[in-house]
Amino acid sequence: MPNLPLPPLHPEEWLAERFVHVAEFDPRFESSWYGLHIALLSHYFPYQQKFLIKPQPKIRDSYEEEPSFSSIQAESSMMADSEDSFVGDTSITSTGVLTLPGLSYRVPDFTVTKATQYATHDRLLLLVEVKPREPDEANWTAYTAQMDGYMEAAGQHLEKDAGLVGLLICGTTVQIRRLAGPGAQITADKTTYELNSVAIRQLLHGISEDNWD
Repeated sequence: MPNLPLPPLHPEEWLAERFVHVAEFDPRFESSWYGLHIALLSHYFPYQQKFLIKPQPKIRDSYEEEPSFSSIQAESSMMADSEDSFVGDTSITSTGVLTLPGLSYRVPDFTVTKATQYATHDRLLLLVEVKPREPDEANWTAYTAQMDGYMEAAGQHLEKDAGLVGLLICGTTVQIRRLAGPGAQITADKTTYELNSVAIRQLLHGISEDNWD
């Protein structure tokens, strides 16, 4: 399959305008933003280049022992079923944790991965958590702790020398988290950015470019 040209640095102007428009209405629910975020991520990470945008993926906290490939396949098949097929409570807590008998998962709003031959071996590139509006200081603390939990869980499953970027998006305000590789410390950018800023667009474009082939 021939490569597409890299996407433009800036998405269509109407999308930036829609983010501003939605923010003015101070939406109550995260889902008010989801369509816009999917559109934004799809601009930088098109499926034609084997990027996948996954809504509410389940990231296992840890394995008690190194799983075999067959056990990963079996778990992947189980998790592909509807959550309603599980016996017991399958609700997701306010901190984004899904607990099943003997298992614990983190459930961020989106991940972006690079698809490989096997569904269980997709390469994780970007983790995104969405909140409906910019919070007060106390909620910022809770949200950043939640985001760090996602990053820590995901970091256990990164390949050697593989990095990960996390975006905590509250309304149109963004904080950035980074992991240099498995076992590395999470680094937090203390600056907050506007979602429509050049800095965020350059970040997304750079991740896309680095994984384009």
